[in-house]
Amino acid sequence: DSSTLARVLLSRCAAIWDPATLEERRANAAELRGLAPELGDPFVKVWASLYGFETSMEAAEVEEADRHLDDVQRSASEVERALWWFAAFPRAGRVLLAGRLDEADKLAREALEIGLATQPLHEVRMHYGVQRFQIRLEQGRLDELVPKLAGAVGDEGHPETRAMLAQAYCELGRGDEARAAFQVLAGSLRYLPLDPNWILTVARSAAVCAQLGDTSTAATLYDLLLPYSSRVAGQGIIWIGSVAHYLGELATTLGDLAGAE
Repeated sequence: DSSTLARVLLSRCAAIWDPATLEERRANAAELRGLAPELGDPFVKVWASLYGFETSMEAAEVEEADRHLDDVQRSASEVERALWWFAAFPRAGRVLLAGRLDEADKLAREALEIGLATQPLHEVRMHYGVQRFQIRLEQGRLDELVPKLAGAVGDEGHPETRAMLAQAYCELGRGDEARAAFQVLAGSLRYLPLDPNWILTVARSAAVCAQLGDTSTAATLYDLLLPYSSRVAGQGIIWIGSVAHYLGELATTLGDLAGAE
């Protein structure tokens, strides 16, 4: 029945989420949105629109994504407050990509407060941390976050966290520390799991690689990102620019000025 199909589609959208499955996920999200009015379930409506927003942003269909995000906001207003943060974090991320830093900072804090007040999960703090990093990057204030990032990395740090730390060191002109942090990650880039964070980790690594002039790793990263050249790098709550931009930086690092253009 429709209710069972909706649950399957919700689970599938999350289970198959990696860059190579974008078209399938877009189709699943569209089918889910078609079921939502019939079911009359605000929770399904929120998630159907969220998956529509996320997949449209990945595909660089920004106007379509914005329509889905508006739908998320409307649907979220129909559910209990405990789910509002599901809509609040994507709004903050979208505003951040548009360059409205003060507004993004405010919305991210509001999303954190709503999440902690209603569902004090570790995931809420993680969402806020990723958004705060990108906001501070754009503001030129990453020095505020380096101690916490360095503490979070440890010996077995999450790849994206390690890429963020290396990127922070680069932005702060701390090249030796950036190289040390990045060296641990560089050898594993080909073997990273294809999950929602994959493209963020690889894109951030590309930025680090370009700033360090690391030509050997640049070639690996270029090959990894090339199949997704028409995409926007991100995942739901954070978007860090076009993949083509990072490919251009890598091509420049490799001395391929024609390719960089």
